[in-house]
Amino acid sequence: MSAYVIATYNVIDKEIYKEYIKKTMPIVFKYGGQPIVADAKNECAEGEPRNQVVIIKFPSKEKAWGWINDPDYMEVKKMRHEATEKGFLTVADEFVMPA
Repeated sequence: MSAYVIATYNVIDKEIYKEYIKKTMPIVFKYGGQPIVADAKNECAEGEPRNQVVIIKFPSKEKAWGWINDPDYMEVKKMRHEATEKGFLTVADEFVMPA
């Protein structure tokens, strides 16, 4: 079953964030990840708004966690932490309607 990594945060340093994206994508692809949403112009319907929303689809939760825990990504993730604030990241299963 597919799984999704959903992240929201405020980008505070666009140059570092751009470099983070360049270095992250090969690692995402290594685990079969497919970017679905990367929206810096999203519209907040409830809660505290964030200026960046990202959704990445993975073939499974195991693959999503593989990316999150990949040693190469652990280093690159530091760039995201430096370039953003008020971050939220979660891993969720794809919705399947009960039979």
